[in-house]
Amino acid sequence: MVDEKGKEKNQNNLNTLEKTDEATLIWDEYKYRHDLIWKHLIRSTITVIVLITIPYSNQFNDVTIFTIFAPVLAIGYTLFTYNILKRELELYENVKDFHRNRQNVLFNLHKQTENTYLAQKTSDDFSKRVRFYIKCLIVLACLGGVIHFIQAFCKC
Repeated sequence: MVDEKGKEKNQNNLNTLEKTDEATLIWDEYKYRHDLIWKHLIRSTITVIVLITIPYSNQFNDVTIFTIFAPVLAIGYTLFTYNILKRELELYENVKDFHRNRQNVLFNLHKQTENTYLAQKTSDDFSKRVRFYIKCLIVLACLGGVIHFIQAFCKC
């Protein structure tokens, strides 16, 4: 009889350990996706700013091919990043939803605010802001390219 209780206690400890390992894995994936999205945004912002400002540098005034190519490259890079971020945000949202659902089941953490007005309006603010920011970055790259082309070819 003592042996049965010991086995049952060991099994409960093993289940708790598996749940802890699973929670750690989910949380690590959540953090990884979040950090990866931020890295893409920071790299894209720096790249677009550098590529848009290069044509205005004194060092590149004579190299017209590069000054024409830089804004086009900025637009292309931003569109490429947008496609990458679209997929990363889908993965991030899946992990986030899984993580929050698991918290609801185990701890009932998010149930208290589930039906509030604020919770409905800010269901996934991070993803919305990332999408808005990358779209603004695309517009900025396009505007920078258009302004540069107008200045380069009109000489106004």
